[in-house]
Amino acid sequence: MENAMMLLLGFLLGIFASGIAWLIVRLIVPRIHFVPEISKVPSADNKNGWRYRFQIYNIGKRDIIDLQLECLFYAKISSSNWLSTTIPFDKASSPKMRAGGLNAIYQVFPAKIDIKSHWNFDENIMKKAKDGTILLEDLLSYNETAYLRIYIFGYDAFSGARKLFTSKEYKLNDIKEGFFSGGKYKTAHVEVKENIQEATP
Repeated sequence: MENAMMLLLGFLLGIFASGIAWLIVRLIVPRIHFVPEISKVPSADNKNGWRYRFQIYNIGKRDIIDLQLECLFYAKISSSNWLSTTIPFDKASSPKMRAGGLNAIYQVFPAKIDIKSHWNFDENIMKKAKDGTILLEDLLSYNETAYLRIYIFGYDAFSGARKLFTSKEYKLNDIKEGFFSGGKYKTAHVEVKENIQEATP
């Protein structure tokens, strides 16, 4: 009888310890904060004359490794159909995003998207798409449903579990001319300035 009680106690303690470990692995995890504005700054490197950037913070307790980033443009084209296409990043992958509120800034290239003829853009936008001068504003002005969303796939550096992080829907009025303010993620924003100079790489 005593042996049976010891076995039962050991079994219950094992379940409890496993549950605590499971909670630690899943609750103390990476968390990402997307700055809710898109920075727009002049750039001679791009044919459209502008550089569009997103700022992202890892505000969790653990590093994220082997990141893969994707920016998708969405717009509704009929009552039941949506179009979507990828807008390339300058760095679509990254080996690590460190924990502790550290940030990274990524640029997207709207001029590199593949616009289809059936999307019903007007002739001026189609010409811009063809010669590489299309602006992010042109895309997000498609109609009132148009938006961008950022997806980040990465692995928890401790548990090895793969996670998907998803941004909000970025709309036309989220584009601001200026640089990111820096500082803590809770106060990070785009500082709107007049006559801003070209961005440094």
